Amino acid sequence: MQSTKPDINNYILTINREISNRINNVKDLFPEWVSWDYIRPLFLMPNGFKKDGIKAAGDFYNSNRNRYPYQCYMNWDRDGCGNIFNSDYKFVRLLYEKYSDSFEDKSLVRNAGDQKMDDLYAFIGRNKKTLIVVDCENSDPVKLAAVLSSLNAAQKSAIHKIMLFDSDYTTAAWTTLCQMGIPTDYDTEHIVVGRIYEHKSQVDMTLAANTCREVYLNQVDSVILVSSDSDYWALIQSLPGIHFLVMLEKAKSGLQIINALESQGHPYCFIDDFCTGATYTIKTKTLLSKFQNRQDEAVNINVNTMLDEAFRSTWVQMSDKEKANFYDRHIKTMRLKISADGQIRIVVGE
Repeated sequence: MQSTKPDINNYILTINREISNRINNVKDLFPEWVSWDYIRPLFLMPNGFKKDGIKAAGDFYNSNRNRYPYQCYMNWDRDGCGNIFNSDYKFVRLLYEKYSDSFEDKSLVRNAGDQKMDDLYAFIGRNKKTLIVVDCENSDPVKLAAVLSSLNAAQKSAIHKIMLFDSDYTTAAWTTLCQMGIPTDYDTEHIVVGRIYEHKSQVDMTLAANTCREVYLNQVDSVILVSSDSDYWALIQSLPGIHFLVMLEKAKSGLQIINALESQGHPYCFIDDFCTGATYTIKTKTLLSKFQNRQDEAVNINVNTMLDEAFRSTWVQMSDKEKANFYDRHIKTMRLKISADGQIRIVVGE
């Protein structure tokens, strides 16, 4: 009996169909800040359900292997780009350009330079007990989380404590930051500082006093100060035996404080330079939490009460079983309908 030779094209067609049917299952494995509409086509062969389509793709691939990363096939037709996986930023930039778009937030894919990372790690490594104090009124929680997530296990163990000095006027993202696992890696103290006068913050004085307390009571020998406020220069000068590293934000830092740090030999770095991609969920969780709270305040309804009122006002008669079926089919399946201008309507029975 003569055997039939398998047609490899049939295998490729089947693989293409399986990928197309299942590709959305891996959507959540990619960061939410990258457009899935741009990522998804990379895995799909153009016209890949037909033999002439896979032949065209195969011919193009065999003639242009050098343009494919590691010479592995993907739906990529741009030439002259070199190694597109040379860095995350290069890949995302080229991907967005492919669709005549631009990727705006470089901090999501760019990390601090090797020298800056080495300086930070060396500062932690050469001191026995490091305290991190954070002025939450003058710092970005997502950027700080990016710094903290860059530390390895040995560096984390050298951190004595993280003290967050907060106020009622500070973004809710600091609370989210604490809830998302920082206490798991670090001993964290979140201090909310009240105000005597509405226009006057007490955070800076409270931070300075608590920093001095930790230095003298717990033998802290180094402090990482996270703030762009020049008022803390007095704190640095009042503790001459303590090593300070100041973490600033570029947009909030003037030349005077930078010159003062350099003239006195105090190291500093910008938290803007650390990759925020791994900590992006702080943004979304903060927004969702605030949105949920606002929604709970705005919408306070009980569907059972509303349904009972509907039965009374319409004089519709149903048995208990009919009511249960009606509830399961129409009430439990109600959904939100959001108009283009953001107005919400709860829709039932459609």
